[in-house]
Amino acid sequence: MQRAARPHLQIDLVDQQKALEKLAGTPRTPADLAAAKTALTKARAAYKQLRFSVAVATLQTAQATLVAAAQSKADFAILGEIALWRGIAHLALKQEDAARQALGWAMTLGQRGGGGRFAPEVQRFVDEVEKNRGKGSLTITAQPAGATIWVNGVDRGVAPATITLGGGLHHVRITQLGRREQVLLPVVQNGKVDRVSAELKQAAAPEIARQLIEAANKKSSLYQSNLAALLSIDAAVVIGGSAGRPSASVAWLKPGAKKKPLSCPAAAKDTLSACLADSLFVLATGSRPPGRQSPKGAAFYRRWWFWTAVGTAVAAGSGVAIYASTRDTSGVDVYIESKK
Repeated sequence: MQRAARPHLQIDLVDQQKALEKLAGTPRTPADLAAAKTALTKARAAYKQLRFSVAVATLQTAQATLVAAAQSKADFAILGEIALWRGIAHLALKQEDAARQALGWAMTLGQRGGGGRFAPEVQRFVDEVEKNRGKGSLTITAQPAGATIWVNGVDRGVAPATITLGGGLHHVRITQLGRREQVLLPVVQNGKVDRVSAELKQAAAPEIARQLIEAANKKSSLYQSNLAALLSIDAAVVIGGSAGRPSASVAWLKPGAKKKPLSCPAAAKDTLSACLADSLFVLATGSRPPGRQSPKGAAFYRRWWFWTAVGTAVAAGSGVAIYASTRDTSGVDVYIESKK
């Protein structure tokens, strides 16, 4: 990190990705597919040994563990297989309602149980469940609104929403940047409209940092506002244009900010540095910078350390961020990133 403190601004060069990784700490723990596959193998063996209660208990434990972390196609494929065999084991115990619910979810997740995998009487029950599943609707609401809805691992839009689904159990995950996600397991009934709601609590800083690292859309206002809050940033300077003639824009990230964005047209790096310096000065003080002064009291955008900082950011690309802040509480923090 390079740092230079002056009466107007303090400039730090940092690696934005490393800053987020440091805050995130331990990466998100993925679903333990190996443990789920092992449990599935043990449950199948117990089923063949006619130990149906053991099979059900083993599969329920594996399902409960996997449900909380399931996100990928591979996760839901294993969940579907677990649900299928749990349904078969419930049927062997004469627990037909539980068997129908488990088999319905297995079918939702792509498992059909056909092809003569089971005894004829079991296969007839499976076929009957599939035939009578039908469809229903699920109305999903969330606070705050605008959260993303994932049903069985598929993005189904934002809340509030009403979605038509096959009958049976469904895996509903509701997410929003800056919030703790929720996983719900509603049962959709044939021909009916069921409702679920979620209140998403504020996430802790490590979780928000992980969400920002994993976010697909890093240009959204929600991404920017969470980044601004997490790293205590008030405004963003984005470098664009070509390598020979870069351009830049300076805009406030905080919602409701009244100050208008400032822009620097394509120019040589030295000219762009001076333009950015003017813009940062306006953000920090609310007024235009003073004119040329004596070397001792030169305007900060004439000083070598600022030219070096901005010039390095322009040349370095997307891995570098500049944080700028005044020494008093009325100042701003600014980061610079590259679009290239």
